Amino acid sequence: MQVFNPDTKLLGNRHKTITIYQMLMIFALFSSVCTRIYQYIFHKDLWLDEASLTFSITHTTWQEIFFAPLPFTQSVPLGFLLWTKSLYEIFGANEYVLYFLPFVSSLGTLFLAFKISRTLHDSFTQTFFILLVCGSLGLLHYSTEFKQYGIEAFLGFLLLYLYIKCITLSRFIFISLIAILFSHTSIFVTCACVIGYIWQNKSNLKTFIYVNFPYFLTLFIFFGFYYIFYIRYQAVGGFYEYWARFFLPHNLLEYPTYIKNTLLDIYLGFTPFARGFVIPLYMFLSCVGLYALYKIRQDLFVTILSMLGIYVGLSLMRVYPFGHDGIIGGRLSLYMSSMFFLICALGGGYIYARIKHIRIYRILSTLCLIIIFLLPMLYRHIRVMSANTHHIQQTHAFIKQIATQLNPKACVLVYKASERAFSYYTQLDNLAIPYAVFDSDLISFQQLLQNTSNCETVWILASHFPKEPWENQLKDLALNIDEKATIYTDTGSMLIVLSRK
Repeated sequence: MQVFNPDTKLLGNRHKTITIYQMLMIFALFSSVCTRIYQYIFHKDLWLDEASLTFSITHTTWQEIFFAPLPFTQSVPLGFLLWTKSLYEIFGANEYVLYFLPFVSSLGTLFLAFKISRTLHDSFTQTFFILLVCGSLGLLHYSTEFKQYGIEAFLGFLLLYLYIKCITLSRFIFISLIAILFSHTSIFVTCACVIGYIWQNKSNLKTFIYVNFPYFLTLFIFFGFYYIFYIRYQAVGGFYEYWARFFLPHNLLEYPTYIKNTLLDIYLGFTPFARGFVIPLYMFLSCVGLYALYKIRQDLFVTILSMLGIYVGLSLMRVYPFGHDGIIGGRLSLYMSSMFFLICALGGGYIYARIKHIRIYRILSTLCLIIIFLLPMLYRHIRVMSANTHHIQQTHAFIKQIATQLNPKACVLVYKASERAFSYYTQLDNLAIPYAVFDSDLISFQQLLQNTSNCETVWILASHFPKEPWENQLKDLALNIDEKATIYTDTGSMLIVLSRK
């Protein structure tokens, strides 16, 4: 079933208009696929959470997966954990194994975005939706990130598409059970879609519930067992301590500050700009899109409104936060991207439908898609491939440099947050490098340096370190000891080489 009836009354040169939009869609999808393939082949190094999760997989036995939290406050869906651990056991440790499922999921997201777009009512709305998906920096970033967020986005697209196509409730719930194993947030999307199914059958509600009660019960029992035997052990205290200030506040007086400093930044990951000035446009189009959806397909409107209600309610109840700080911090909201992009595209399509009879407005609308959405998206994709902007925390190259130039009279100091990545890459390269760990207390670090006075060379490796002024303070401390110290900081990590000869 289509969200709208096909638009058969486009004015102007229909063939030319459709061809232009089709070209934009193909171009955007082709660029997005190429960029994701590039990121997978020329992958980035593991950053803090990824290295911590890798440690969890490599140092956790099959028996320890259940009934206990993962180390370092990590939490991932069971299916994702079992899949990756199985690949690790078969192929060994490397980033191609770790990034495989997120990478495939990202390609699946693009395919599903195309399939959803085909259910929309005109070429403009279809193209707008595709450009929003392809321009999302959040979806691009997590296409090669050893975390579950890109998979959550893919399954969000999948469940939304299945609901739009009106597959039977029994099939939908069966697929949802599998999705929940790979994405905890799939239960939220599933519940919203179930509400939509109930709304579709409100005229014969008793019969519908009676016939489908076994499926409702199956979903309830399955998730109950999954929660009791797995999820509740993963709900470690560190998660809630870290995200505490990013839940919706209960005090109304706190909302102006919260909206300004936290809520608006979450939307950055949904934009092709990573800039806040486009957020009001997204929010306006989303509101218009909800209105348009209500006018055309009320069951889908109820589903998305339910999803938004669940999204807000989870944050108010301190169950699941929105996130923070754009692309990386907003990862917890990535599972909502399909619904955000759909209502935003419908808002743009609703406005376009009311101005398309004027030729100049049709031309301006096409130019807007190109200038505001397509060109920034292509710029981001080109930047990824030309400047490796997706590369962060490049500790691997530094570790190889240390191993190559290390001598018996050298000492290696590793910042505590870098230790897990350091352990992973030394194990990957079969290296044995003795090292000492230091933390963010630079006074203690200075004392540690004094204890290495017998070392001719001191290698200092740091990544995931605190924000300014800590980095400059560390550099100044190193230069005070050796004014000719070599400092490398170009790849997101920092390597300092001190000579005491």
